[in-house]
Amino acid sequence: MSEDEPITEVHGFRCNFCGEILPTKEAAQKCWELHAFLVNDYVFQLGEEFPTEVLVEKVLGGFIEEVASYELVKKEKIHVVYKPRSDS
Repeated sequence: MSEDEPITEVHGFRCNFCGEILPTKEAAQKCWELHAFLVNDYVFQLGEEFPTEVLVEKVLGGFIEEVASYELVKKEKIHVVYKPRSDS
């Protein structure tokens, strides 16, 4: 199995990202394409408690496809009661 190939035929078709075997080549290709996620990298400067820049890389099928950069625009003091989110 080559890491460069998105799918492999094995009594069905295997997504080479997660290893799942699917009945059609199209389903395996779609599975491979859906393994997209974002990786964040925070850039700090001395004396700052918040990052001054955030780099976001879009990883798709094991390759970095896009990179976005976000710079700190504004930071302001607030005082609001924190209520944790419930996942239910």
